Order: sequence, then C-alpha cells, then structure tokens
Amino acid sequence: MRIPLSLGKSQTGLAASLSAQLVDEHDSAQGGPITTGFTELGNGLYAWYYDFADDFDGGVVFTLTTGETSVVVGTASIAPDPIELAIKAKTDLIVGGTGQVTVNVPVTTGGDIAVILGDAYLAADGRAFTWNEPAAGVWPDLSEGATFYIRNSNFSKALSVISATSPKAVQLELAGTDLAQFEPGTYELHCRTNNLAASGEPPDVITFIQANCKLSWP
Repeated sequence: MRIPLSLGKSQTGLAASLSAQLVDEHDSAQGGPITTGFTELGNGLYAWYYDFADDFDGGVVFTLTTGETSVVVGTASIAPDPIELAIKAKTDLIVGGTGQVTVNVPVTTGGDIAVILGDAYLAADGRAFTWNEPAAGVWPDLSEGATFYIRNSNFSKALSVISATSPKAVQLELAGTDLAQFEPGTYELHCRTNNLAASGEPPDVITFIQANCKLSWP
C-alpha cells in the first residue's frame, strides 16, 4: 500500500528522518517504529510503502525526528477488509462511513473533515486535506481530474490528483476566504470525477467520496 504524506513545500530531504508506528483499533502501538519504505516525491510530499496483513485493523502514526526532537506529522487509518472493499467497488463506487477510506490528518477515518472558518489549509503548510483510495480499483478513473463540492450550495473547488493510479489519492487546499459564505454547521461534501462527455452526450460523472464537512468559528 502507498500512503501519501505532505509535510509542507519547504520540508525536503527528510525521508530518512521519518518513521511509521502501527497502532491497533484502540490506538495501542503494535511493534516498534518502522523507518523503511519512505520515498520523497518532491515539494514536501512523501510516500510510505508498506505491505499490511489482510486482517490488519488500525492505523499508522507518522513521526518526524530531527536531532532530539520528534513530532507527529500525520496519521492514516487502514481499512480492515480490502477484499470486502473490492467487492463493494463493483456495486457502489461511493465511499463513506468509518473504515471505508484511508486518510491523512486532518481528515478523519470516515472521510469527514473539520474546518475552522477563516483558516487556510494549504499543502505548503502541511494542512491540505488528503483522501486515499482504500483499495486498488475502488475509485473510478481520475485522469480527467476531480472536483470537491458542498451539497446544496454553489461552492466547488478543483482537487489536486496526487496519484492517478492505484492506490489513488486526491488533495484539497482551501484559502482562508474560500468558505466565507458559510455559517458554522455540518455540511455534506462530495468529491466527483470531471469526466468530460463527447459532444451531445451527458457527462459520465462519478461520486467517489461522500462525507461531512464540519465548519466552526475559531
């Protein structure tokens, strides 16, 4: 499995300083820190490759260690049953619910996100929202891009496709003014493909993430 990790645009050359700690569903550590499998992708983006057991149920805590200082820079939740998810992909391509999507902080295990109104969530600061495909073949083709929507509003924003091949990954950046039209509350979010239709035909758009977006004041 490939798990993307964003540290911020200026955070380069740190692959050897990263480690991953497996945890179970109760957040108890499983074994010791893992320092292998990290690859730098550029612009502060990294990827961690690991072969999880089919019955693994828990998550990963990523730590950056420089000198004597260690800080947690991300977490990921791992779907407990990839086979079940692959079967689900044949009947329902909408991803939602706890344990159905693997994500990095600050996205929760159900694909939900929490936004403080007025704050910026940018990749350069390591705060962009990243969703990961839970298992190969679950998400549709993303070669034509994807868009983030908030239901029952006119708000939409292009997603960055971090990986267009399985395991796929998309990322959302928000400026501090992007959600100025909204009041605090919980809204339904959708992430959809940008499939472009041939002339005279309806677009073949597919929703591949459906979750909640919680907005609050500082």
